[in-house]
Amino acid sequence: MRILCGFLFLILVSCGTQENLSVRQFHLQETELSNDYFRSKDENPFIRGEMNKRLYGSVTAKEREAKKGRYYTVSWEGLKAKKNRIRIVFEYRQGKSGANAKTLAQTFQHASRGKTEFQVIGDAYQKGGDVIAWRMSLYEGAQLISVKKSYLWD
Repeated sequence: MRILCGFLFLILVSCGTQENLSVRQFHLQETELSNDYFRSKDENPFIRGEMNKRLYGSVTAKEREAKKGRYYTVSWEGLKAKKNRIRIVFEYRQGKSGANAKTLAQTFQHASRGKTEFQVIGDAYQKGGDVIAWRMSLYEGAQLISVKKSYLWD
């Protein structure tokens, strides 16, 4: 019996995979939350904190309006200790741009873990529309390590 349990445990452990890349999204649609929102049963206590973080330093209505859009916080970990640079490539499509994909990229010195953020806000958000599909790719040197994408990405 012990042998069988040990064998099953090894199978379950070997099936697990390490996530190298994680993406957290936040959509700032409104710059003010109504009082009714905080009285509802469905309130999410983290939304107010996230909004305050994104709107920090915005005084005028125009400044607050410029912060509306999509925020993507990207974290990576578990990379091998190599000398290659890390590159995060963010490809996205917006509602008003049709099938045309836009690309943003950031490059970092090698680190086994890290965190960065991509933003589609201000004019890019207001002129292009909401982000309808996206793909985030993690490269170590020229090697593709991990990809995360929205369900609408081809």
